[in-house]
Amino acid sequence: MQEKIMADLVVDAGGPGSHTPQWLRGLNYPRPEETTVHIGLSYASRTYTRPPQPRDWKAMIIYEKLPHFPDGLVVIGDAFCRFDPIFGQGMTVAAKEAVALGDMLSAAKARQQPPNTHGFSGQFHKQLAKVVETPWMLATTEAFRYPQVAGKRPVGTRFNHWYTSQIFELTAGDPTVYSAFLQVLHLLKEPTSLFRPAILWRVLRHQMRGLGLMHRRQPLVENQTVTGDIS
Repeated sequence: MQEKIMADLVVDAGGPGSHTPQWLRGLNYPRPEETTVHIGLSYASRTYTRPPQPRDWKAMIIYEKLPHFPDGLVVIGDAFCRFDPIFGQGMTVAAKEAVALGDMLSAAKARQQPPNTHGFSGQFHKQLAKVVETPWMLATTEAFRYPQVAGKRPVGTRFNHWYTSQIFELTAGDPTVYSAFLQVLHLLKEPTSLFRPAILWRVLRHQMRGLGLMHRRQPLVENQTVTGDIS
C-alpha cells in the first residue's frame, strides 16, 4: 500500500541507498555527475558473504552542478557524499550539513519564502559542496597513496603526500604540530592552517635534518663524567 504525503521540503538522507538519481531520471532531469574513488576496501565485525559488486566507500554525487533540479527536494549526508569510515568524519560532516540546512531555512523564513521556492535546492547543494570539500580532499589524498586505488588524482597530490608525511612524522614529538593536525583532522580548521609559518618552518627543518643539511643541536655536555662532592 502506498501513501502520498505532501510536503514543502523533502530531505533525502537515505545514505548510499539514496534513490534520488533514479527519481531524477524518471522525471527526465539530467543525471548528476558522480566522483568515485575505488579503494577496494571494506570492513566488518563478523564474517559476511561479499556481494558481487561491493560498494565503494568514497563517492560524491555532484548535484550542485545540475542545471535543473526539483524544487522542494534536497539531498544530504551520505546520499550527497560518503567517506571512508576509517577517518571518522562522516558524523561531523553530516552535523555541519544539518547546520547549513537550518541556516538556509531560517534565512528563507525571515524572507517569508517557503523552502520549495525555485532555486532553494540548488543553492543548498552548492553550500553542501563547500562543506564536504575539505573532508573529501583529506580522505582521497590519503587513499591515493596506494597505486591500486582507482580515481582521478588532482593536481598537487604528490606534494600533498610529501607534506602530510612530514606532518605525520612531526606529530610524534612536536606538540605544536600535533595540535594543529588534530584541529584539521576534526574539521575545526582548514588544511591551509598547516602551512602557517610556525608549522611550515618545522616541516622544512625536519626535511633538512633528514637530508643532512642541518645538524641537530648537540647537548652542552656529551660523553663526560662529572664527579665532585655535592654537599
